[in-house]
Amino acid sequence: MSKQEHWRRLRVGASWVTLIGVLVAVVALLNLVVSLVTVRVDLTADRRHSIAPYTQELLAGLEQPLRVIVFLSGELPAPYHLVEREVSDLLQDMRASAGGRLTFTIVDPALDEADAERAMNFGILPFTIGEQSRDALSFREVYMGMALVLESAADDEVAIIEQLFPGMNLEYEIARRLRDLTRDGEAPTLGFVVNDGSFFGELIDQAAQDPRSGGRDEIKSLLRTQLEDQLFEGLFRIRLVDAGEDALDELDALVFLGPTRRLSDEALRAVDEHVQAGRGLAVFTSRWRMADAPPEIAPRGMFPPSPEPNETGLEPLLEAYGVLLQNDILLDREAGQISVQDRTIGYYGDQPISAPVPLMDPRLPVITRLDPASILVPNLPLLAFQPMDRTQPLPVSSLAVTGAAREREAADLLRVVEVASTNPTSVRRPQGRPLSLEEASTPTPNETQGSFPVIATLEGTLPSWADPGALTTSGRLLVASNGEFITSLFNPRDPLRDPRLMGSMPPQIAQTVQQYNLSSLLFLRNAADWLAADPGLIAIRGRGLPVFLDPELLQRESAMRLQAANVLGVPLVFLLIGLGVWWARTRRKHILQQRFALLKEG
Repeated sequence: MSKQEHWRRLRVGASWVTLIGVLVAVVALLNLVVSLVTVRVDLTADRRHSIAPYTQELLAGLEQPLRVIVFLSGELPAPYHLVEREVSDLLQDMRASAGGRLTFTIVDPALDEADAERAMNFGILPFTIGEQSRDALSFREVYMGMALVLESAADDEVAIIEQLFPGMNLEYEIARRLRDLTRDGEAPTLGFVVNDGSFFGELIDQAAQDPRSGGRDEIKSLLRTQLEDQLFEGLFRIRLVDAGEDALDELDALVFLGPTRRLSDEALRAVDEHVQAGRGLAVFTSRWRMADAPPEIAPRGMFPPSPEPNETGLEPLLEAYGVLLQNDILLDREAGQISVQDRTIGYYGDQPISAPVPLMDPRLPVITRLDPASILVPNLPLLAFQPMDRTQPLPVSSLAVTGAAREREAADLLRVVEVASTNPTSVRRPQGRPLSLEEASTPTPNETQGSFPVIATLEGTLPSWADPGALTTSGRLLVASNGEFITSLFNPRDPLRDPRLMGSMPPQIAQTVQQYNLSSLLFLRNAADWLAADPGLIAIRGRGLPVFLDPELLQRESAMRLQAANVLGVPLVFLLIGLGVWWARTRRKHILQQRFALLKEG
């Protein structure tokens, strides 16, 4: 071996030793940085693992110290063992956003009687869970609750989360309680009209007929309390009002939920004044209503109610604002809602045997075309217009925006959003009338296929109905072409709410119905926040909402892309790194060969 070759090999070896040493140093430095700094990347579509801007705003605005006490038993079995990590990660992120005004501790009441007594004083009580071992199933009482204490010079203000569980939307639960603790003044007031023949109005009228009920005022008080505490989680004060008689000026928003009676001109003027004052209005209505046969034809209750045209007087009011409720019916034979109807399943001799059977009802389209531009549906995958009567549901009609409203929109005076539209597989029949299931399942020549709006919002300039020369520049209007997907939440006679029946159905059906109900409930809460001009919680509410429907119905292509990225992403990164190293080594070898050739020639 020549001397030049010897020195060349020494230089190459030294270069490789230097390169390896640099790589080792870089890896060690990266390990040190990672050990000191925790970096998390949230890849979820609804950003469920990131603190929402509204929550950060609440935390940054804290004027008094907030002390969070988590009462959590140790050594919890799966899946409860995930709670401690979820709670700890979230509270650490919140502490970073609170500017030093948030502190938290996690205590196990089983280890200290004082902590157990403190939990009881907060109203956090233990509950029983099961633990499955290899040999037996045992039960134990555990604590999983949280107390938020806003310290002040006078009395501390306290909010409680009585029970924590894995996967819960904990940020929303904390944020809504924190908003109540830090709110200046009272919660917004939401009014439901009850003199319009709506669900709540009929409920009050029927209950008042019982002499033991205590009268309409007591019934209203009880219903109002239930709505405030259960349906709206204490976020609103609820009023049940008679439009045209009760003053509406104390309301932040007014809701018509399935009106079936014609309102007086006095009531319509009161509603118009409410809108012109810049307060929100929601109308969940339908072109049809259920009516009993007249007494001269048949005694009440002998025949089931039948649909008839529904004229409420709100139609010209909505048209003046810019929305038309079309006289048509929408069907979807490919994305119909899961329903249950009695069907003959066999015979006992000559007598048919009937039983409730699940089926897809094209009269009840499942709506997954939700406009992402709308603040009302940020985390909702669908809406299902569940009926009060599954044998003869009220039709779902389409909405149309008037030309005058479109002109105001073009002039940037009005923001129009078609919040929810039927899927492209749906069809529209003009001059709609209620259809039987068999009629709805059979195509006709006068059907038009397409996507049709069923929920719309208008925000901005709304002209007055009573005074054509007047208008408001801060109007907020929500119109839905069928209100039963909200009122059905209160229907105890719905067969899909019978746990015995649903227990006999395939799990997928029960989960899908659960999705229907949860989406309707979240939409109503979102709508109330938007109408009351207090929309901060909307972006957080519904995070992590489970999706139970067919993935193809809910953006299957997007899910497949994400899955492919998860499967192929990491190997692809290492492949690119390997190709880069191979290219660098090949290039370096080529350069050294050229230099050696030059030295040899010299």
